[in-house]
Amino acid sequence: MRTQKVKLNLWQIRTGKAIGIPELAERTGIGKSSLYNYENNKTSPPLEALYKIAVALDVPMSELYYIADKE
Repeated sequence: MRTQKVKLNLWQIRTGKAIGIPELAERTGIGKSSLYNYENNKTSPPLEALYKIAVALDVPMSELYYIADKE
């Protein structure tokens, strides 16, 4: 049986808009290391951080996530 895992889609959106982590950090006020960890699914961002990221990238918060198969 396969389970699903929700993952942050930050890298795809950020790079698609040609925005680097330093620029996103400046736009959001979130530290670069935190953004790196969110992007690599090492830590989950709090709701406030998700909101700031969505605003900075001009996308709905729901677009920041996708569902991946977890083996």
